[in-house]
Amino acid sequence: MYLDKNQFSMRIETIKAERKFDTYIESVVWFYENETDQEMVDITKMLNQKILDSIEYEAQENKLLKHNEEIVRLM
Repeated sequence: MYLDKNQFSMRIETIKAERKFDTYIESVVWFYENETDQEMVDITKMLNQKILDSIEYEAQENKLLKHNEEIVRLM
């Protein structure tokens, strides 16, 4: 288990780099499917603000998230 948001977010950064994912969304989904049995809503609570902002941007750019929609609903 990760002690804080930054430590957990560093794991997501590592997954993104090692797997050569283009987005943080892919990295979080990969973590969810391969490294944990936690619910997605719990995973999103563990992410730091930098990654949450990046995911929100990625989702808006790919038209996966309406303006002002909660990021947790996406995942």
